[in-house]
Amino acid sequence: MPAQNPDDPVMWRNTGNGYFNNGQYEEAIKCYFNAIELNPDYVDAWNNLGYTYHKMGKFEEANRCKERINEIKSKPPKTEEIQKTKTEKKDNVTISDWIALIILFIAIIWAAAIGGLPYALLIILLSGVYVYLDAKKRGIGPQKGEKETMESRTWSPVSWAILVILFWIIFFPLYIIKRNKYTKAVE
Repeated sequence: MPAQNPDDPVMWRNTGNGYFNNGQYEEAIKCYFNAIELNPDYVDAWNNLGYTYHKMGKFEEANRCKERINEIKSKPPKTEEIQKTKTEKKDNVTISDWIALIILFIAIIWAAAIGGLPYALLIILLSGVYVYLDAKKRGIGPQKGEKETMESRTWSPVSWAILVILFWIIFFPLYIIKRNKYTKAVE
């Protein structure tokens, strides 16, 4: 049994994915069943279970999974499922975020070494503008009636931009990592 939370269907699906990727299909199936037992309407677990059966040549079982997915999708989603999906997506830092950070670090080092300090400062300034625009678009900042505090989730887009410009090496990566978590649901 995995060391994480055994009551989390997402953890079971992810563990099953690990087994699947290693060719351990029977173990993957057990994990997908654990996820489905915790959340019978968990489409990703049903999909992965069906794909695993298909990969094993068990086409009848795979078709049953597909039928179950169609049943689930025909039902209107529950409010807590919508909220959980939003939470899952918000906490992820994508590969493209990390690539952007690495490219910017290299660009600043290159600009400082080759082109001089003005180019490095220009990249830092543009990073601050980007953070301001991105934070504004995402609705990052204090909630209605809440004041800006020392807690980073309450910082306004202007505060983030100023901190990025003044302390780029710390606050730009921090913003990139935290921005998905702090994004307000705009729906």
